[in-house]
Formats: sequence, C-alpha cells, structure tokens
Amino acid sequence: MTKTKKPNGRPTIFTETLAAKICQRIADGESIRAICSDPDMPSTTAIFRWIANGKYDGFRQLYESSMQIRLETLGDGLIELADAPIERNAAGAIDSAAVQMRRLQIETRRWILSKLLPRKYGDRMGLDHQGKGFNLTVVTGVPESFASLEQKRLKIG
Repeated sequence: MTKTKKPNGRPTIFTETLAAKICQRIADGESIRAICSDPDMPSTTAIFRWIANGKYDGFRQLYESSMQIRLETLGDGLIELADAPIERNAAGAIDSAAVQMRRLQIETRRWILSKLLPRKYGDRMGLDHQGKGFNLTVVTGVPESFASLEQKRLKIG
C-alpha cells in the first residue's frame, strides 16, 4: 500500500478574485503593507511568495503592471500636492513648518520616482558633440597637479 504525501504548510488562499482586488488597490496607490493590514487579506509574506512563485505568473504580471500604474499615479499626485494650499497659523501667516513638510513630501516622491522610473523622472544627462571627431576625457582619482604636489611633499618630508 502506498501512502500519499501530504503537502507541507498551510493551504494557500490564492484566488484570481483576491489577486485582482490586491492589484487594484496597489494601482490605486495603496501599499502592500496597508492592504495586508486588513483582516480579510493575506500577509505580506504570502503576497511576495505568490510573486516569486512561478505557479502564479499571471499574478506576477498583474502585480508588475499595477506597480507601474501606481508609480504613474504617484507622479500625477505631485502636481496636486504642489498646488494644494499651505496651512496658515492662527495669525493668518503661512506656517513655515508646513512649507518644509510639503517640500519634504514632494522631494521624497520625486526621489522615489527618479529611482523607479529613471527614464521618465530621472535626472537627464546629455552628451553633445559636433563635427566628425569625438574626444572624451575621463578623470579618475587625484588630478595630476595634486599628485605632483604630494610627491614634492614626500621628498621634502
């Protein structure tokens, strides 16, 4: 008589409907941590296992496209954040702490976007040349003038 081996661990709660709900919330700008804090949602570990597991390729593709949508939404939100009115203090003057907080919010979002979508939001560095030839000088280390000064210092000392 052969015994059938039972699978290890808890059974997965993965369903296509649950995956679609999770990805919709991600696309709407919600973090995985916030989504998983709901009692009817799986843990963050379970979601990342589903993404890494080849068994759920459809979920991984949906997750990746949802993350792209989320980043685009974050970029669109920068304009709204920058244009929103700044809080005023009791005297009616603009609160400088609120200005600094808003600046930090905008800069943090810009930094995230520049790292995750560098082609669209990253710093652009151009290289222009004219004519047929092209010369490029790459400087690494210490400039020669400083190196010669260091050599003279060593000879004197």
